[in-house]
Amino acid sequence: MRYSINWLDAAMGSPRGSVLMRAATIAVWALLPLTGQAQMLEEVLVTAQKRAQSLQDVPISVSAVSGEKLERAGILDFADLSAYVPNFQKADTALGPVLLIRGIGSGVNQSFEQSVVQYADDVALGRAPLARMPFMDFERVEVLRGPQNVLFGKNSIGGALSITTAEPTEAFEGRVSAEYEHDYNQQLYTGVLSGPLTGALAGRLAVRSYSDAGYYDNLTSGNQEPGRDEFSIRGKLRWDFNDAITSTLKAEHAAIEANGTPSEVFLNMPSGTGPLSFLFSGLTYPEIGELLGELTGEDVGSEDGVFNFRRSTNVEESSEIAATNITLRLEGKLGAIDVTGVTAWLEYDTDELCDCDQLGLDVLSITQSEDYQQFSQELRFTSPVGGAFDWIGGAFYQYSDLAFDSFSLVDDNNVLTALGVLGNSLGPAGAELTAIGLGANSQTGRAYDSESEIFAVFAQATWHLSAHVRMTIGARYTYEEKTASRVIDSRNTATDDFDIEQSIVVNQLLGIDLQTLGELSATQALGPEYPKGFFSTHNLDQTNSEDAFTPSLVLEWDASDSAMVYGSVASGYKSGGFDARGNREGDFFYDNETVVTYELGAKTRLFDNRAELNAAAFYTDYRDLQVSQFDGEAGFFVGNAPKAVTQGVELDGRVQLSEGLSATLSMAYLDFEFKEYEGSCSRPEFIETGVRQCDYQGRRNIFTPEWSGSLGLAYTRMIASGYSLYAGLDVSYVDEQFVEVTLYEPLQQDAYTRVNAQLGLESDRWSILLIGRNLTDEDITSYISEVTLSGGNPFYAPSYAGFYERPQTVALQFNYWFD
Repeated sequence: MRYSINWLDAAMGSPRGSVLMRAATIAVWALLPLTGQAQMLEEVLVTAQKRAQSLQDVPISVSAVSGEKLERAGILDFADLSAYVPNFQKADTALGPVLLIRGIGSGVNQSFEQSVVQYADDVALGRAPLARMPFMDFERVEVLRGPQNVLFGKNSIGGALSITTAEPTEAFEGRVSAEYEHDYNQQLYTGVLSGPLTGALAGRLAVRSYSDAGYYDNLTSGNQEPGRDEFSIRGKLRWDFNDAITSTLKAEHAAIEANGTPSEVFLNMPSGTGPLSFLFSGLTYPEIGELLGELTGEDVGSEDGVFNFRRSTNVEESSEIAATNITLRLEGKLGAIDVTGVTAWLEYDTDELCDCDQLGLDVLSITQSEDYQQFSQELRFTSPVGGAFDWIGGAFYQYSDLAFDSFSLVDDNNVLTALGVLGNSLGPAGAELTAIGLGANSQTGRAYDSESEIFAVFAQATWHLSAHVRMTIGARYTYEEKTASRVIDSRNTATDDFDIEQSIVVNQLLGIDLQTLGELSATQALGPEYPKGFFSTHNLDQTNSEDAFTPSLVLEWDASDSAMVYGSVASGYKSGGFDARGNREGDFFYDNETVVTYELGAKTRLFDNRAELNAAAFYTDYRDLQVSQFDGEAGFFVGNAPKAVTQGVELDGRVQLSEGLSATLSMAYLDFEFKEYEGSCSRPEFIETGVRQCDYQGRRNIFTPEWSGSLGLAYTRMIASGYSLYAGLDVSYVDEQFVEVTLYEPLQQDAYTRVNAQLGLESDRWSILLIGRNLTDEDITSYISEVTLSGGNPFYAPSYAGFYERPQTVALQFNYWFD
């Protein structure tokens, strides 16, 4: 068991580490014999500590990506951004997106707040569906690694994503852009207008429209999937009351509609022992689907179990989200102290329909929806800098309400009916099939509601102990109260009433616990797999309140005019909650999780500010890490991993090689280890051993590649008066990693190297660019999950579906600026 690592061995010892580290070192240092004509690097300003600072003066491991880089590289969302920022990932899963920093992120459960939280103009966007929001008219995105509870709070236990949207300008300006990709008919249109409206009032309006046809072929429906239509609009008004008081009102709305999902069945195992082994033995899940298609007379398509961007589903899957955010920001002065107030209202609703059996016939479809509202208020006071002591402090309040509903639908015209008919024809020998047939015409509903109130106060102070040494102490106190209810029931869709026998069958299929109400009498048709039992509606309602104190300490030393070294200790906290998706009555509540992280870093300027090289080493101890596990049927449940450690090294740098040539470099080494945790075994392990819980001690977590890194080159050359050539190359590497929650070895994503490139012609007024994404055409799986019902009763044929990222694309982008 490893509790510490040797940083030099980690960097140079392993074959992959040696190649990556040496390549990174050569890429930086071999390019450093800079000529006297090379420009100095432009200073990067960030607000990682809630005030504008140079990136090189911030004692945090931070990566910042400018709005210009986002536009030129065609970075459309967080998934694209992850190729440019080491130790940051976005994974699209069966239940929604997950954001991760240093291997830490929330599991797939609607009750979770994200452990890596977005903050858009100082407003927390902690819910997972909001990670789907597209990028539009950003000034910059900052990725802050490690706990950020003191100044950001709101569960940012893994890190924070600070987004700054573009502000209204003092002079009139505008931009229109269009982007087109042929293979999947991707179309992106953006328009921006900004400038003064009156003497004291300025405004900015940004509009974005995106669509694509999808990159999967559905063999059953004949559709291309997942087709997407997106629309976003944002308006900002800034009113300068006087020299001391400014208000900014922002209103934005985004809507996304998609059909189908980017997943396909690719790993199939033959059916083993089970009550229906006489019918299914030796067949894989897709082969069982073809057999059932013959029984029902349906053409189910063909799942060949090979990854080839083909899928077979018969339900018109859909996914919709609409989100609205209104933020009022007031900035003023109280003597020499800056006062900032941020008031925000946020709401969104989602609707999704999933063909969760992943077959081209009717077995099981699931609908789910979320309706969320959030009100927040932050008041912040910031002292001036330049003296022996500076500080920042304030208070925060947030109220939120979530309603989540899900329905598992088994229609009349489906395979359960066909199996029931077959069972009746077999007489006593078909009792198992007859019992399964009782599950037709069923709907299992889940209603989850929760409310939360958060009160917090925070402060951070910096003492300048000498001209070169500083000490910063910060702390946040948080109190939160949550109330939640979860109701699960089943009913017959034909009669719109409870059906006891049907409910037993369906709840057994879905893995839902049955409560004791009274002995059932009508169970004669149920075989050994459906024993005589008890039934009632699953109805839970609980309240929890808790508080936390999360301090931090930072020491900084200016080793020279161009080098700063820092060491920090920070604690983090994420509140407990109530499981929205669990089917087990006794596992409704899950505990809070806590973290302590230790970080040692250095930030350096080299060669007369023509190069920068930053490094950070960290060790993080997590307790009661919140995890979500698939229950093997049709649900997920939440638990806590008692102990886990993540540690590693991060490097990033920039260098201006000449007047037109610059390079960026980043790399990360990550070591994750569960110190104590028992989680669900994979289905194949359970079939082989009969054991449901596996010891995860000593194992890595999902989404924790050991090595990752990127190298970027940007070249601009004047080729004629007013015209320049631009070329950009971005190469990113991600090591092998688990992308399936039970950490089943055959389901690892292989290491890959992704190449993006841009080439174009620019002038003061317009630009035209070719943008290539994933030019190496890597097969990248963001998430793998067991297909619902495949490995359990009645099929016992484990099958897995992978969620694959988009293959190689080349798009043409046109921009036009005016004033």
